[in-house]
Amino acid sequence: MSKKSLNTIGAAALAILLLALCAQVRVSAQDKSNDDARSEQNTSASSNARQRTIEGVWRTQITPRDCQTGVPLLPFTPQGLITYHKGGTMSETSDGAPSGPASRGPGHGVWNRRNRRHYDGSFVFQLFNPDGSFAGTQKVTQNLRLNASGDRWEDNATFQIFDANDNVIVTGCATAVGTRFE
Repeated sequence: MSKKSLNTIGAAALAILLLALCAQVRVSAQDKSNDDARSEQNTSASSNARQRTIEGVWRTQITPRDCQTGVPLLPFTPQGLITYHKGGTMSETSDGAPSGPASRGPGHGVWNRRNRRHYDGSFVFQLFNPDGSFAGTQKVTQNLRLNASGDRWEDNATFQIFDANDNVIVTGCATAVGTRFE
């Protein structure tokens, strides 16, 4: 074969290869558009579904109670925020009442869905003495019921306070309500 024929065959092969690559890119871009449309639909459906699950940010009002009588133990209601993350983890903060936010750290924990509108969860946060030294931890165990519209939950919780050596020193009960932050 002559050099001219080889160059022609090589050019034709290169053209076919480029054509094949361009066709794949165009198909890929077309699939991407379809994927984007499907993703948008899924995001919209996911957003609607999320509104009916516990995932998201919630403003909370906590009422510590006497476990036997249900009588509130404080003359005020501590406020907080809880974020239930996708995948079953959570973050929590509170105004720290009655001792103030400097006496405790943020809460970290886990949650799971028991059934359509019932959830279990637990979180722990660190407690500090007035001088800033570590005093112990508090563990909260939640039993949540989400309302039908998915914008409010009620909780019957228990808590345990542990000293710096991890000994239980106080146990108690609380009720809480959460309203979805939007």
